Amino acid sequence: MSTDARAQAWAGFRAARAAMEAAQPMAAERLGLLELGLRARVERVDGEVPAELVAALEGLPSEVRIDVLELISSNVPATPELARVVREVVDLPDPDADPVQGQPAVGLFSRRVMAVWAGVDAHVSGFDAMARMDRYRALGRMVAAGWPGAAGLEGAVAFAGALGPDELGAAVMAWIGTRGFSGAADEVGAIEAIERAGMRLEAMELALGSTPRGSAEVSAELATRWLATAEEAAKHVDDVTGQIVVGARRAALLARTGKPVVSELVALAERVAREKDPFFVAAVWKTLARAAAVAGIDAWDAVVSRMARETRGLKERDAWEVAKADVVRALPRLARHEGALDRGREAVLQLLGRQGEPWLGLLLEVMTARGIALTPGRSVEAALTGIEARLSSQGLPRPVEHVSLDEIAQTLAAVDAARAQRIGEHLPHPMMRLLWFAAIVTAPEGSA
Repeated sequence: MSTDARAQAWAGFRAARAAMEAAQPMAAERLGLLELGLRARVERVDGEVPAELVAALEGLPSEVRIDVLELISSNVPATPELARVVREVVDLPDPDADPVQGQPAVGLFSRRVMAVWAGVDAHVSGFDAMARMDRYRALGRMVAAGWPGAAGLEGAVAFAGALGPDELGAAVMAWIGTRGFSGAADEVGAIEAIERAGMRLEAMELALGSTPRGSAEVSAELATRWLATAEEAAKHVDDVTGQIVVGARRAALLARTGKPVVSELVALAERVAREKDPFFVAAVWKTLARAAAVAGIDAWDAVVSRMARETRGLKERDAWEVAKADVVRALPRLARHEGALDRGREAVLQLLGRQGEPWLGLLLEVMTARGIALTPGRSVEAALTGIEARLSSQGLPRPVEHVSLDEIAQTLAAVDAARAQRIGEHLPHPMMRLLWFAAIVTAPEGSA
């Protein structure tokens, strides 16, 4: 995000804060802590947080300071001074000790992640003693926050690889999933270094589906080379779910080589009926939709319309809502195919229903705008006008887990920073405006 756009977002945040304090004076202290945390995340000079902000953090009571530092560490890479402050305050007791005595507000998982973020050794912090899935989750959180800073992908691979081959895979997938695929040799090498074929294929899927940085995307030559991984992964799955997932990812690679894959994806979609667990069903549809977006509009229409006829999702609404949100997020990838975006949106509308869940409807409009912005020669004005009118009159829906305010606000800021600013100013409640501008202020560098 440009310096001017961020400055405007700051002005919007402070105006919303003043309105909130006028309406709820008791909230002033908490709002002050929120602003302090935001400032420490974005007001950096040559990569370092200003000394007065560090001093303000150090002046907080330790139990408050650790909460503010958790907010900071989960959103930006460490700086030397912030890392020092974290190391001074983070408490890493023996995990086998009595959990009742002196239990801190921030849990052991977050404290270990914060410690590694601040440069503490994986063994000293106890990071390497966490359950494997917790390590995967922690690596994802740190990479999304910009860790390991200047060390880049090489540093993330070195740290994760020392923990184990699957941890290396988790770090690489987090890197591609949050930062996109640039086509750089180090990214290709990191993907191909993942040991397990299934995990390697999943990383390849993320590279195929990411919004390219610049003009980069997986080339036909690279996709051809990666097909060997799909064949290897297929040898290690004997359940229906695994076969569909591997088949969909293989189809996406084939599509990048120029091969027609519509019939293959349709056949895979029909096989979903054999899967009984609704959670697995939801995950399979997400993967099929991602592959279809790579393949083009005919594949997209076939897969999404088949998904819309699936009724078992009603038995497990949470999993189904997450899956539908991921389908919506795949929509902008259709911008690579001429004339596909609008048809693709109509298919998603059928999937969601005309009176669907409010956040999914909003996410669809935002992702449509993003896709239009990625399409040469198209104006995004009409889409943004519709979003602005909707939010000005209705405000933000009630919070849900499967779509975040940050995702909505930051995606719009990447499409048009000035319009995102205006939308925030016209939200009907000061708390909505406050959270909206907090999201824009902390949008990643270069996002707009």
